[in-house]
Amino acid sequence: MTLMHSQRATRRLVPWFNKALLLMAGISFLGLGTPARAAERVILRFEETERTVPLANIESFIETGTPVSQDLQEFVDRHPDAGRIIRDILNAEIYISPSFVAQIRQGLASSTGEFVLIQLSKLVSDASVPDDLQPLETAVINAFENDNRLSLVEVLREYPRPEIRLNLTGLETTYNTVRGFVERVLPALEVAREYLQDLICDCPTPAATDTPTTSPQSRLPGAAIPVAARAANCQDLPLADSQPGATATAAAAPLMPAAAETDALPTEPQRQGNSL
Repeated sequence: MTLMHSQRATRRLVPWFNKALLLMAGISFLGLGTPARAAERVILRFEETERTVPLANIESFIETGTPVSQDLQEFVDRHPDAGRIIRDILNAEIYISPSFVAQIRQGLASSTGEFVLIQLSKLVSDASVPDDLQPLETAVINAFENDNRLSLVEVLREYPRPEIRLNLTGLETTYNTVRGFVERVLPALEVAREYLQDLICDCPTPAATDTPTTSPQSRLPGAAIPVAARAANCQDLPLADSQPGATATAAAAPLMPAAAETDALPTEPQRQGNSL
Protein backbone atom coordinates (compact mmCIF):
# COMPACT_ATOMS: atom_id res chain seq x y z
CA MET A 1 0.00 0.00 0.00
CA THR A 2 2.79 2.41 0.87
CA LEU A 3 4.54 1.68 -2.43
CA MET A 4 1.38 2.43 -4.40
CA HIS A 5 0.94 5.80 -2.65
CA SER A 6 4.57 6.66 -3.39
CA GLN A 7 4.16 5.87 -7.08
CA ARG A 8 1.01 7.97 -7.31
CA ALA A 9 2.74 10.93 -5.63
CA THR A 10 5.66 10.62 -8.02
CA ARG A 11 3.35 10.60 -11.05
CA ARG A 12 1.68 13.77 -9.77
CA LEU A 13 5.01 15.58 -9.26
CA VAL A 14 6.50 14.73 -12.65
CA PRO A 15 4.29 17.14 -14.68
CA TRP A 16 5.00 19.99 -12.28
CA PHE A 17 8.73 19.26 -12.41
CA ASN A 18 8.70 19.27 -16.21
CA LYS A 19 6.83 22.58 -16.26
CA ALA A 20 9.39 24.11 -13.89
CA LEU A 21 12.23 23.01 -16.15
CA LEU A 22 10.52 24.49 -19.20
CA LEU A 23 9.89 27.75 -17.36
CA MET A 24 13.55 28.04 -16.31
CA ALA A 25 14.70 27.29 -19.84
CA GLY A 26 12.36 29.94 -21.22
CA ILE A 27 13.60 32.56 -18.79
CA SER A 28 17.17 31.73 -19.66
CA PHE A 29 16.43 31.89 -23.41
CA LEU A 30 14.72 35.27 -23.15
CA GLY A 31 17.60 36.73 -21.18
CA LEU A 32 15.47 37.39 -18.11
CA GLY A 33 17.88 35.65 -15.77
CA THR A 34 21.26 37.00 -14.70
CA PRO A 35 22.21 40.00 -16.88
CA ALA A 36 25.03 39.43 -19.36
CA ARG A 37 28.31 40.86 -18.13
CA ALA A 38 29.79 41.24 -21.63
CA ALA A 39 28.55 41.59 -25.17
CA GLU A 40 28.17 38.24 -26.88
CA ARG A 41 27.76 39.48 -30.44
CA VAL A 42 29.33 42.46 -32.18
CA ILE A 43 27.88 44.13 -35.26
CA LEU A 44 30.97 45.23 -37.18
CA ARG A 45 30.45 48.14 -39.57
CA PHE A 46 32.96 49.52 -42.05
CA GLU A 47 31.69 52.01 -44.61
CA GLU A 48 28.52 50.33 -45.94
CA THR A 49 29.35 46.75 -44.94
CA GLU A 50 28.04 45.10 -41.77
CA ARG A 51 28.73 41.68 -40.29
CA THR A 52 27.57 40.20 -36.98
CA VAL A 53 30.22 38.03 -35.36
CA PRO A 54 30.71 36.60 -31.86
CA LEU A 55 32.95 38.63 -29.58
CA ALA A 56 35.03 35.50 -28.96
CA ASN A 57 35.92 35.40 -32.68
CA ILE A 58 37.10 39.01 -32.57
CA GLU A 59 39.27 38.33 -29.51
CA SER A 60 40.78 35.29 -31.21
CA PHE A 61 41.50 37.33 -34.36
CA ILE A 62 43.25 40.00 -32.27
CA GLU A 63 45.47 37.37 -30.63
CA THR A 64 46.27 35.18 -33.64
CA GLY A 65 45.63 37.34 -36.70
CA THR A 66 43.58 34.55 -38.27
CA PRO A 67 39.78 34.81 -38.59
CA VAL A 68 38.07 31.76 -37.11
CA SER A 69 34.70 32.25 -38.82
CA GLN A 70 33.64 32.57 -42.44
CA ASP A 71 31.79 35.85 -41.83
CA LEU A 72 34.82 37.51 -40.27
CA GLN A 73 37.10 36.12 -42.98
CA GLU A 74 34.93 37.61 -45.73
CA PHE A 75 34.72 40.90 -43.86
CA VAL A 76 38.49 41.41 -43.51
CA ASP A 77 39.12 40.14 -47.04
CA ARG A 78 36.78 42.77 -48.41
CA HIS A 79 38.13 45.53 -46.15
CA PRO A 80 41.79 44.96 -45.22
CA ASP A 81 41.87 48.29 -43.37
CA ALA A 82 39.08 47.06 -41.12
CA GLY A 83 41.11 43.97 -40.28
CA ARG A 84 44.13 46.11 -39.40
CA ILE A 85 42.00 48.36 -37.19
CA ILE A 86 40.56 45.36 -35.34
CA ARG A 87 44.00 43.93 -34.63
CA ASP A 88 45.93 47.13 -33.86
CA ILE A 89 43.46 49.67 -32.47
CA LEU A 90 40.97 47.57 -30.48
CA ASN A 91 43.81 46.30 -28.31
CA ALA A 92 45.59 49.69 -27.93
CA GLU A 93 45.46 50.86 -24.31
CA ILE A 94 44.74 54.31 -22.91
CA TYR A 95 46.46 55.11 -19.63
CA ILE A 96 44.41 57.19 -17.20
CA SER A 97 46.41 59.17 -14.65
CA PRO A 98 45.36 58.51 -11.03
CA SER A 99 44.52 62.21 -10.65
CA PHE A 100 41.84 61.87 -13.33
CA VAL A 101 40.45 58.46 -12.38
CA ALA A 102 37.78 60.08 -10.20
CA GLN A 103 36.70 62.39 -13.05
CA ILE A 104 36.42 59.52 -15.53
CA ARG A 105 34.65 57.37 -12.93
CA GLN A 106 32.01 60.08 -12.49
CA GLY A 107 31.07 59.57 -16.13
CA LEU A 108 28.37 61.94 -17.30
CA ALA A 109 28.53 63.81 -13.98
CA SER A 110 31.87 65.41 -14.94
CA SER A 111 32.86 67.32 -18.07
CA THR A 112 35.92 65.10 -18.56
CA GLY A 113 33.97 61.87 -18.30
CA GLU A 114 31.22 63.24 -20.52
CA PHE A 115 33.70 64.15 -23.26
CA VAL A 116 35.30 60.69 -23.20
CA LEU A 117 31.92 58.93 -23.29
CA ILE A 118 30.55 61.05 -26.13
CA GLN A 119 33.65 60.41 -28.23
CA LEU A 120 33.59 56.67 -27.55
CA SER A 121 29.85 56.53 -28.30
CA LYS A 122 30.73 57.36 -31.91
CA LEU A 123 32.47 53.99 -32.02
CA VAL A 124 30.62 51.77 -29.55
CA SER A 125 26.86 51.84 -29.06
CA ASP A 126 23.97 49.68 -27.97
CA ALA A 127 22.57 47.77 -30.92
CA SER A 128 18.96 48.42 -29.86
CA VAL A 129 19.22 51.85 -28.14
CA PRO A 130 22.14 53.74 -29.78
CA ASP A 131 21.63 56.94 -27.75
CA ASP A 132 21.78 55.23 -24.35
CA LEU A 133 25.18 56.08 -22.81
CA GLN A 134 24.59 54.30 -19.51
CA PRO A 135 25.84 50.85 -20.68
CA LEU A 136 28.92 52.47 -22.22
CA GLU A 137 29.60 54.37 -19.00
CA THR A 138 29.42 51.12 -17.02
CA ALA A 139 31.72 49.35 -19.48
CA VAL A 140 34.34 52.12 -19.46
CA ILE A 141 34.45 52.31 -15.66
CA ASN A 142 34.75 48.52 -15.31
CA ALA A 143 37.43 48.40 -18.02
CA PHE A 144 39.95 50.62 -16.22
CA GLU A 145 38.93 49.77 -12.65
CA ASN A 146 41.84 47.43 -11.93
CA ASP A 147 44.86 48.99 -13.66
CA ASN A 148 43.82 52.52 -14.75
CA ARG A 149 44.03 51.38 -18.38
CA LEU A 150 41.35 50.66 -20.91
CA SER A 151 41.10 49.44 -24.47
CA LEU A 152 38.15 49.05 -26.78
CA VAL A 153 38.25 45.28 -26.58
CA GLU A 154 38.01 45.60 -22.77
CA VAL A 155 35.03 47.91 -23.21
CA LEU A 156 33.40 45.25 -25.41
CA ARG A 157 34.03 42.60 -22.75
CA GLU A 158 32.47 44.75 -20.03
CA TYR A 159 29.51 46.01 -22.07
CA PRO A 160 26.39 44.87 -20.15
CA ARG A 161 24.23 44.08 -23.17
CA PRO A 162 24.17 40.93 -25.33
CA GLU A 163 24.69 42.76 -28.64
CA ILE A 164 26.80 45.81 -29.42
CA ARG A 165 27.51 47.86 -32.52
CA LEU A 166 31.13 48.75 -33.38
CA ASN A 167 31.72 51.37 -36.07
CA LEU A 168 35.17 50.83 -37.60
CA THR A 169 34.83 53.74 -40.03
CA GLY A 170 36.94 56.57 -38.62
CA LEU A 171 37.62 54.54 -35.49
CA GLU A 172 41.38 55.08 -35.57
CA THR A 173 41.09 58.89 -35.73
CA THR A 174 38.45 59.14 -33.01
CA TYR A 175 40.24 56.74 -30.69
CA ASN A 176 43.53 58.61 -31.08
CA THR A 177 41.67 61.84 -30.24
CA VAL A 178 40.41 60.34 -26.98
CA ARG A 179 43.82 58.89 -26.22
CA GLY A 180 45.59 62.22 -26.80
CA PHE A 181 43.04 64.08 -24.68
CA VAL A 182 43.33 61.72 -21.72
CA GLU A 183 47.09 61.17 -21.80
CA ARG A 184 48.37 64.62 -22.88
CA VAL A 185 45.74 67.37 -22.83
CA LEU A 186 44.34 66.62 -19.37
CA PRO A 187 47.77 66.64 -17.64
CA ALA A 188 48.64 69.91 -19.41
CA LEU A 189 45.36 71.47 -18.27
CA GLU A 190 46.05 70.37 -14.70
CA VAL A 191 49.48 72.05 -14.75
CA ALA A 192 47.96 75.23 -16.20
CA ARG A 193 45.20 75.23 -13.58
CA GLU A 194 47.68 74.95 -10.73
CA TYR A 195 49.80 77.75 -12.24
CA LEU A 196 46.80 80.05 -12.61
CA GLN A 197 45.69 79.18 -9.08
CA ASP A 198 48.97 80.54 -7.73
CA LEU A 199 49.08 83.47 -10.15
CA ILE A 200 45.64 84.85 -9.32
CA CYS A 201 46.35 85.33 -5.62
CA ASP A 202 49.76 84.67 -4.13
CA CYS A 203 49.33 86.39 -0.77
CA PRO A 204 48.97 85.49 2.94
CA THR A 205 45.64 84.12 4.05
CA PRO A 206 43.78 86.78 6.08
CA ALA A 207 43.41 86.10 9.79
CA ALA A 208 40.06 84.81 10.90
CA THR A 209 37.84 87.43 12.56
CA ASP A 210 34.50 87.39 14.29
CA THR A 211 33.11 89.69 11.62
CA PRO A 212 31.90 87.68 8.64
CA THR A 213 33.37 88.78 5.34
CA THR A 214 31.12 89.55 2.42
CA SER A 215 33.81 89.80 -0.25
CA PRO A 216 33.08 87.79 -3.40
CA GLN A 217 34.94 84.58 -4.09
CA SER A 218 35.95 82.80 -7.27
CA ARG A 219 36.91 79.21 -7.95
CA LEU A 220 39.10 77.95 -10.74
CA PRO A 221 37.91 74.90 -12.71
CA GLY A 222 38.81 71.81 -10.71
CA ALA A 223 40.10 73.81 -7.74
CA ALA A 224 39.55 72.31 -4.33
CA ILE A 225 40.11 75.56 -2.35
CA PRO A 226 38.17 78.77 -3.07
CA VAL A 227 40.31 81.71 -4.09
CA ALA A 228 39.22 84.98 -2.47
CA ALA A 229 38.88 88.01 -4.69
CA ARG A 230 42.20 89.80 -5.11
CA ALA A 231 40.85 93.19 -4.06
CA ALA A 232 39.68 91.74 -0.75
CA ASN A 233 42.71 89.77 0.42
CA CYS A 234 45.73 90.83 -1.65
CA GLN A 235 47.63 94.10 -1.43
CA ASP A 236 47.54 96.03 -4.66
CA LEU A 237 50.87 96.31 -6.34
CA PRO A 238 52.24 99.87 -6.89
CA LEU A 239 52.08 101.14 -10.42
CA ALA A 240 55.34 101.66 -12.25
CA ASP A 241 55.02 105.47 -12.46
CA SER A 242 53.73 106.05 -8.89
CA GLN A 243 55.65 106.84 -5.74
CA PRO A 244 56.74 103.99 -3.49
CA GLY A 245 53.88 102.92 -1.28
CA ALA A 246 51.22 104.47 -3.48
CA THR A 247 48.34 102.16 -4.15
CA ALA A 248 46.53 101.57 -7.38
CA THR A 249 43.58 103.47 -5.96
CA ALA A 250 45.66 106.58 -5.35
CA ALA A 251 47.30 106.32 -8.73
CA ALA A 252 43.94 106.05 -10.40
CA ALA A 253 42.72 109.39 -8.90
CA PRO A 254 41.90 112.08 -11.52
CA LEU A 255 44.87 114.27 -12.38
CA MET A 256 42.99 117.54 -11.66
CA PRO A 257 43.76 120.20 -9.01
CA ALA A 258 41.61 120.22 -5.90
CA ALA A 259 38.72 122.63 -5.60
CA ALA A 260 40.58 124.87 -3.09
CA GLU A 261 43.59 125.04 -5.38
CA THR A 262 41.38 126.01 -8.33
CA ASP A 263 39.91 128.94 -6.39
CA ALA A 264 43.37 130.17 -5.43
CA LEU A 265 44.52 130.52 -9.03
CA PRO A 266 44.47 134.15 -10.36
CA THR A 267 41.83 134.99 -12.93
CA GLU A 268 42.55 136.71 -16.24
CA PRO A 269 41.59 140.26 -15.07
CA GLN A 270 43.78 139.82 -12.00
CA ARG A 271 46.73 138.92 -14.19
CA GLN A 272 46.19 142.07 -16.31
CA GLY A 273 45.96 144.24 -13.16
CA ASN A 274 49.13 142.83 -11.77
CA SER A 275 50.93 143.47 -15.04
CA LEU A 276 49.94 147.15 -14.90
